Amino acid sequence: MALDKFRFTKQKASVAAFVVKIDRKQLSVVEDEVFDDISLEDFVEELPDDAPRYP
Repeated sequence: MALDKFRFTKQKASVAAFVVKIDRKQLSVVEDEVFDDISLEDFVEELPDDAPRYP
């Protein structure tokens, strides 16, 4: 599973993020993007303004 791979990989950067989407038709969570070496400010700018965010 992609989330397990992300969680157990040593991150070289101080900020890494795993972004998921909810597929309403299949009622499942699917991987959208993985950010590896990104600053927190750049990451926030990458996220759409109209999508909910959960820490």
